[in-house]
Amino acid sequence: LAMISAMDESVGKVVEALQAKGPEFWNNTIIVFASDNGGWTKPGSSGVNFPLRGGKFTLFEGGLRVPAFVHSPLLENPGRVENNLVHVTDWFPTLISLAGGDFSAISGLGGVDQFNLISKGIAHAKAPRTEILHNIFKVGDVITSSIRV
Repeated sequence: LAMISAMDESVGKVVEALQAKGPEFWNNTIIVFASDNGGWTKPGSSGVNFPLRGGKFTLFEGGLRVPAFVHSPLLENPGRVENNLVHVTDWFPTLISLAGGDFSAISGLGGVDQFNLISKGIAHAKAPRTEILHNIFKVGDVITSSIRV
């Protein structure tokens, strides 16, 4: 609980500083907060991913599916939950595009621009992702992987 309170206070200070710059600055701001992976659920830890199975370092939903939020005056349909597939690699092209940049010339980029989905929601934008490859492991001659569709 102490960490949540500290994060809440810190994010509040960042928001206040951004708003103090004036409406032109604040109205062009986007705040993204995202976790890296599921909580640590080993014995002795306090991580809980219920109702999802598994946790950090697993290929179950509890280790892969994470909370995130986006706050911005630029969002057309704010205050909702989006359950479509967004991968960590999507943040780079999404933010570059939002800033007016062109990421199409960057070769080997695995991410896709998700801002229409994030801003408007699936009712107004086709989901750019239909699958995510989570992991590929090769141990000896055995290859294992996990994909979500």
